[in-house]
Amino acid sequence: MTGTNGIARQLTRRRSAAADAWNLSDELVLIGAGEPIPVPGRFDVTYPFRAHADYFYLTDRNLPEGVLAFDPKDGWTDFVAPITEADRLWSGAPAGDPDGPTTDALGDWLRERAGRAVAWLGSVPPGVEADDEGASELRFALATVRRPKDEVELERMRIAERATRAAFAAVLPFMRAGVSEREAQIELETAALRAGGDGMAYDTIVGGGTNSGVLHFLPTARRFRTGRIRSEASSAPSSRSCMRSCGRPSSRRSSAARPEPNGATCISPRRS
Repeated sequence: MTGTNGIARQLTRRRSAAADAWNLSDELVLIGAGEPIPVPGRFDVTYPFRAHADYFYLTDRNLPEGVLAFDPKDGWTDFVAPITEADRLWSGAPAGDPDGPTTDALGDWLRERAGRAVAWLGSVPPGVEADDEGASELRFALATVRRPKDEVELERMRIAERATRAAFAAVLPFMRAGVSEREAQIELETAALRAGGDGMAYDTIVGGGTNSGVLHFLPTARRFRTGRIRSEASSAPSSRSCMRSCGRPSSRRSSAARPEPNGATCISPRRS
């Protein structure tokens, strides 16, 4: 169900459900993917890009600068960013041009519909003035559509769950005296990737001793000691769906220094 045919059917269903929920007669809706964010002081390096959740839900595309447009009179139009030679050189973009219209044509599309109200959802491009109050109801309606997960999302969540479970199973033997927080992180993330995860949905948290009292502590070279509390949290995503797991051993001192995870596991809605 997660193949090309499965996601194509779900995208058709998702867009139809969104249009029905909005129930518009004349207003236009634009959903932006977002822009790459440069690393401060590094003009040639950007943070890993994650398209806005609403855009990804309706396109299943994790590429920057795209805009999905909806006209209740004409339906959906998918504007993707043009592919440049720099994209091909640095990012391995396809050699050919996109099949559909690019964002270069978005201006003409809007001019043909001049005078009609426009609501921006997703990420609004820089320099564009948007009426957030007018878009709030549409945003809430789309969130309601997104809440029940379809078969594609559920399968991706199962993959993420298996990867996260494998990661915690692999790291447990390393939660012992003499092992560093960083070494535990490496074992956990390696196991998640080997089990089918795309990467980590957020930075892995590993803390030993007093470090475990910091909710979002990033692992260091500090080594675990017998009888100290250790905590960890990670999430292995699969195609933007992820499972979030948190383990925290008992605070009781023990010469074995083995963690006793409390089993707290929850589904993270982030980018699902």
